[in-house]
Amino acid sequence: MTNSSHYVTRQPRRWDGFGVASVQEINAPPSRVWAKIIDIDSSPLILSTVESMERIDGSRVDDPVKVGTRWKQMRRVGGESSIHTMIITCTSLDDGGDDHPDRFPKTFSVTTSVPGTASTGSLTVECVEGDCSRCRLVVSFALVPQSLLSRLLFTSPIGRYFIDKTSIKHVDDDMADIAKASEKEENGEE
Repeated sequence: MTNSSHYVTRQPRRWDGFGVASVQEINAPPSRVWAKIIDIDSSPLILSTVESMERIDGSRVDDPVKVGTRWKQMRRVGGESSIHTMIITCTSLDDGGDDHPDRFPKTFSVTTSVPGTASTGSLTVECVEGDCSRCRLVVSFALVPQSLLSRLLFTSPIGRYFIDKTSIKHVDDDMADIAKASEKEENGEE
């Protein structure tokens, strides 16, 4: 497994939000990584910071994810004792459709609502330079304050440092967990 690379927004800001993009190569076929990403029902088993997940849009466990699928996720943020409830909505799903189910790249995009903030993220899985025995996972994430308290936190140097560090760590942790689960399965481990 290769370490991820980060691209953090550092240009003069016209907004009080935060954005990060990260890339990681994974030694597993893109189809296996994609299956881990869109298996939202197994997210507590795959992602180490997810405590629980519950669909809230009327769909059932194991129904395919589609645009509009919504779920509530309980996630540890910034430490073991800090758990946040997030409402996540699938906003875009480019999975090749019925005509091209084996085509890559594929992209899964969501919006997340946490009290005081809103965020958007996307995960893209693609073959590495035409070699589809391994893949590249590209994650982009943006977080924007929605309340006065959040805006003050985002604009203070200490708050900004915490948000930058915590957000990058969560992106790293999720990517590492997806890679680990995919590579484990590739190697026949349980």
